[in-house]
Amino acid sequence: MPEHLTPILQKTRCRNSFYLESHPFQETAYRYRKAGEVDPVKIEFPDYTLLHQPGTFFQANRFLLQNFIDTVLELAGTGNAAWELFAGSGFLTLPLSRQFPELTVMEWSHPAVNMMKKSLALNGISNVKTMEEDCNRWKPESSDVLVLDPPREGMARELSKGVNDSDIPRIVYVSCDAATLARDIRRLDNYRIERVVIVDMFPGTAHFETMVRLSGK
Repeated sequence: MPEHLTPILQKTRCRNSFYLESHPFQETAYRYRKAGEVDPVKIEFPDYTLLHQPGTFFQANRFLLQNFIDTVLELAGTGNAAWELFAGSGFLTLPLSRQFPELTVMEWSHPAVNMMKKSLALNGISNVKTMEEDCNRWKPESSDVLVLDPPREGMARELSKGVNDSDIPRIVYVSCDAATLARDIRRLDNYRIERVVIVDMFPGTAHFETMVRLSGK
């Protein structure tokens, strides 16, 4: 456990559940009971500031965040338009918005979408269309690339079929579960694997992030 968290835990005598969150880039931490009780955490990247609301998902390893983002951007390539599914609070959305003139993102969680919109406004980003909907009900639309980062359970079969039947030339699939990733890629039989990158976000554990670039056959 990081040493800077020890004093906070020693002072905690709360019988109810609470969150304890360590800032990704600073040796500081925050203790609170409800996400709405504290202001969003500002996470500074070289070209933008990302707002993160405690209680919403965020990649944990602060030392690999920029490498993670740079790898996704490289795999996504360039173009005029991109789609992002399971966008969360905008961890990949903000950097993708600088690479694609038109970016459409979909995320079902209202707190995450709300935080993403605040981050976009804070950074003066206006080329992103946000959709607060169930990503597994996404219908194929034309785009230069589709970036998706689903939860551990992967894509629903309905979404896998929609992606497989689309005419999108490139797909970047980010996964935290190798088993569901393998299952979903088998369903995408209209695509072939071009490149696989593994990022060890959780050293010393059996968990890792896998990024796969696929292209249409």
